[in-house]
Formats: sequence, structure tokens, C-alpha cells
Amino acid sequence: MRKALIGTSTLLASGALAVGLAAAPATAAPVVSATGATTASAAVSAASFTPRQSANRAALVAKRAAAARAAAHQRWIQARNAYLQAGWTVGALKVKLGAATTDEERAALYAELTDARKAHVASLKVFNEASRARTRAINAATKAAADAWRAEKAARNAERLAALARSVGISPATISAYGLSEGDISRILEAANWANTPKALSVVACESGGNYGINTGNGYYGAWQFAYGSWLGAGGGRWAGTADQAPKWAQDLVAYNYYQSAGWGPWACA
Repeated sequence: MRKALIGTSTLLASGALAVGLAAAPATAAPVVSATGATTASAAVSAASFTPRQSANRAALVAKRAAAARAAAHQRWIQARNAYLQAGWTVGALKVKLGAATTDEERAALYAELTDARKAHVASLKVFNEASRARTRAINAATKAAADAWRAEKAARNAERLAALARSVGISPATISAYGLSEGDISRILEAANWANTPKALSVVACESGGNYGINTGNGYYGAWQFAYGSWLGAGGGRWAGTADQAPKWAQDLVAYNYYQSAGWGPWACA
């Protein structure tokens, strides 16, 4: 079988080869099979909650915070009314005291006015505390609403990303393992469509018999028969150390990026 003569020096000479890819050290990539299943459990860090669960929890927190804000506002209204009523009572007693005609009447009104003033001061303290509590509740509700909005946005983005990934057979665990972004998956989908064209399928069939996990020890790896240096030079190190260790979608993606720069020339089977 003729192998693809993809030279490292030729590959590195083109600045457009790694479009959409950030090459990373080979040791940073999780070890995977050609089907995309990770063999390093540490590569996938399971979150405590899914984005949708987190969004639902944040929405519940926001709902409770809004209810607490409404309750705090109601207590503030009650405290304000009590404070105003106590003030009106003091004012009314002052008027009555000024109009009193006997010492006995003035003494009774003065005692009543003294109690009313104490009640007014006490109601002011309650009103001030209610005002502070309402401010805290408003701030908490505002923050909770913002957190809920961000969590909902993240959940929708994650759901859209997962739906896009499913279209090319990528699992949520794979998304997490490789840190795939929506842009990555869009590019992977584009590469998958290219790899399914008759020309690409014929090249892969000739190069490796369509075996994405092939490693015969001849220095070429994977379905597209990448040499070690060529694979790393094309950005494949982000996915695996050698092409045969990378999942199908990653091999197709690296080949697609190289094809867009160099055409079919590097593949002898083309």
C-alpha cells in the first residue's frame, strides 16, 4: 500500500494548516481509541450538576429571592406606615396639649405624649431596619436573577453544543475531555462532511483500508497515514500523540485542515 508522503517541513511551511486548531503538547491529550472513547478517566471531570440542572437550581434560587424581596418590601411598607402613624399621633397629642385648659388634662396628655414619642422612636428603628432589610433583599434578588440568566444562557449553549456534537457522533464526555467549543464542533462537522465525499473515502480506503486505529509500525498512523511529525505539525497533538490514538473525527479534522492548505498532493493514493 502506498503511503501518504506528508513531510513535516513541508507541512510547517504553511501558516494556514492549523486553521481552527491550537496545537498542544501531545502529552496533554487524553488517550482515546479510534472510536473516540477515552481511556483516561481523569480526562473527563464530571461536574456536580449538568448545565440544565444548574440553570434550574439558579432559577429556583431567583424565584425564592424574588419572593423574599416582595416580603421584605411588604414589611417595609408596614414599618413605614407604623412610623408615620406614630408621628401623626405625636403631632395630634401636641395639638391637644396646647389646647388643654386644666392641669389634670395637661398632665394626662403629657404622659400620653411621652409614651407616643417613645413609640415613635421605636417605630423609627423598626422602619430603618426594614429599609436595610429591603435593600439587602433587593440586592440579593437582583444578583440571583442575573445568576439565573447566566445559568440559563450557559444551559442553552450547552444544549446547542450537545445537539451539534451528536450530529457527528460526539458524546458529552468527549466534549468535556477535549474542551470542545461550538466553533470546534462546527469545524468537525464540516470536516466530517468532507471526509464522506467519494474522493476522501477512496483515499482513506487506499491508504489504510479505512482503519482509523491502524499502526503497523512503519512510521505512519491512522486512516490518513500521518507521519508522527506531520500529525503534530498539523495540530493533531491537541487530540492525541499519534493519529491512530485519536478518534475518527479528530483524524478527519486534521486531514481536512491539511487538505485545505495543500490539496490532495501529499497523499500518494490521491
